[in-house]
Amino acid sequence: MPRRRARKSPPSKSGVRVPKYRRHFIKHYDPRDKHLPPAKRRVTRTSDLAFVEVNGEKVYLGEYGTPESKAAYERLIGSMRNGKIESPGSDSHPLTLADVILRYLREREDHFTLPPSAPDSVAFMLRDQETGEVRRFRRGIRHELAALRPVNRMFGTTPARDFDANAAEAVRQKMLRQHLTEKGKDGRPRRRVSPNTIKARMNVMVSMLTWAASRQFVPADVVLKLNGYVEMLPKNLKGRRHVVQRAAFDEVQTRVVSPVRAMMDLQVLTAARPEELCRLRVRDIVARGSVWRANLDWHKNAMKGRTRVLYFGPAAQAILKPFLHRAKDAYLFSPRDAVREFTVTPKALEGRVLTDHYTKDTYRQSIQRACDKAHPMPEELRVQGKHEIPEPVRAKRSEWRSAHRWSPYQLRHTAATLFRLTYGKDLTGRLLGHAGDVTDLYTHGEDTELTRAVAGFDPFKHPDWQVNS
Repeated sequence: MPRRRARKSPPSKSGVRVPKYRRHFIKHYDPRDKHLPPAKRRVTRTSDLAFVEVNGEKVYLGEYGTPESKAAYERLIGSMRNGKIESPGSDSHPLTLADVILRYLREREDHFTLPPSAPDSVAFMLRDQETGEVRRFRRGIRHELAALRPVNRMFGTTPARDFDANAAEAVRQKMLRQHLTEKGKDGRPRRRVSPNTIKARMNVMVSMLTWAASRQFVPADVVLKLNGYVEMLPKNLKGRRHVVQRAAFDEVQTRVVSPVRAMMDLQVLTAARPEELCRLRVRDIVARGSVWRANLDWHKNAMKGRTRVLYFGPAAQAILKPFLHRAKDAYLFSPRDAVREFTVTPKALEGRVLTDHYTKDTYRQSIQRACDKAHPMPEELRVQGKHEIPEPVRAKRSEWRSAHRWSPYQLRHTAATLFRLTYGKDLTGRLLGHAGDVTDLYTHGEDTELTRAVAGFDPFKHPDWQVNS
């Protein structure tokens, strides 16, 4: 049956064609299902928005059917009849925050797609639940939505040019109250969001308005005022990473298997991120010269077009050599090697899937379990079975673990600290692969100064990282 053409609204007595109050039903799909046909995608949530179409542009009025959206519609129609309406974004009819957020997210949608330069096929990576890259994309989507959702709910109908520091402070207080009152699936209150997370979400809001200013949707002074407000927000100084003491490092090394032990040594020697070592393959190693290199195709900033190179000096080369006898495409560090080191009964492996490489999470769990073995929790804090843990005991358990556990990212921080004490800030930034460093200016990717520094760097002999220090 042919589709009927939509009827245009008749002109009013004043000769102005009045647009209809219409409904825009939006389905929000799970981003993990982008490789599936639309009929098989899972709907995570839906939203109803009221809109009218003016001069070919959709003007969103808020949630469909609410008194606020109908009042906004009447104001719009009144302006049209008086001849004062122009295209959305003009001085007489400025864009609302809901309009800006919707346009911003549509443009950002391409940012959260897997680039074609990924080393594995896209379909495989989307199916692999342990792939850190896909997790990072999903986390980026959730982070931006969590930051902009309260802005849309509280100030969606407000003109974007009128959004100021007072409104931003109201959004921040809403974020704090929301996570203090929400409960998880188990019925317990959710953990309070740290000031650093709140500040990161406020930065997303500023980024959205900066984008809007670049498109001339809002004046530039709106962004300048909000930048000053966000800079003054408090930081969570307690969450800063600390250097891992040599004694604590040695205690854990004696309680982990050889692949984890090798990754720990390499992190201290190369200042690599945990995920970079976990996904390192034999084919990535360029074993030439006094300092070996690994040019990583897929890393944290690959989606931004940046390069990442790991450097391996003589001490790191000695650790790598026993793992280079594998196939070219094989991962260097695998949990399957760990199983071969000790006797495991078939019953113990029932229901367990051994992957071909560590992830940053399994690597962290191995280290933290070794920390728990080195420093057992006091008897009064231990809980047997799945009993409800009282809140005072839960707080003491968390405090105990914070004092006696450390993570792989602290090893990267330790290596960077020792390297900076010896070679200075500039070379340390280039070793870590930070953005905007001098390594981006090298035509052929050769950094002779950094190569010489890595060849002579041995943190295990550094005077500031000894057991008696």
